[in-house]
Amino acid sequence: MKNKNKKIKKMKQTTIVIALICGMLFSVFSLPHPEIKDEPSWHVIWKGSFAEFAMAEADPGSGVAGILEIFFVNNTKEANNSYSINTSATIEGWCTAAGLGFADADDFYTELSHSVAFDIVVRVRANKTICANSTESYGVYNQGRLRVNITSADLGINALSPMVQVNTSNLSGNPYCYSNFWINWTGAYDPTDTGYQLTVDQVATITEIRFEAYY
Repeated sequence: MKNKNKKIKKMKQTTIVIALICGMLFSVFSLPHPEIKDEPSWHVIWKGSFAEFAMAEADPGSGVAGILEIFFVNNTKEANNSYSINTSATIEGWCTAAGLGFADADDFYTELSHSVAFDIVVRVRANKTICANSTESYGVYNQGRLRVNITSADLGINALSPMVQVNTSNLSGNPYCYSNFWINWTGAYDPTDTGYQLTVDQVATITEIRFEAYY
């Protein structure tokens, strides 16, 4: 009888130990796991001087977001309306007719007529990776997450001055959305709409153009 009682005690002890181990395992696996979130921030899509852009031949590459063209357009009092056009050739025509220019090919500089008031327009495209609202193959784009800043001491443009955005195309079935960014004075928009002018033989350098997206 004594031996039988000892066996019962051992079984009870074993049961208690197993219960404790199970309890510890349950506690470990029920602990909350920390979440890792990818917080959106501004990313540089392209930055460089006007000369660097020209030497890059204005080609972001297949499927890639980037700057497509830079225009020096005759100054207009209806900038937001004028630059809402989604056809580069039309804006190029305005530049040429005013004796101004544009950059979409390999060239170190662009010749502009002196004493002609002009605005600067930067045309960009963005893909779904950097500003789409949808996880589908193509989604409607959030173009509010794009910006372009510009710097040119020669033209009186303060360091990284913001350009005004005009969205020109946002279609869910397209691989890109398009925007034109314009500036006509030191603070992006001058109510008097005077634009910029070069004097005879003046050389003006655009030291930085920066295209960014918030994602």
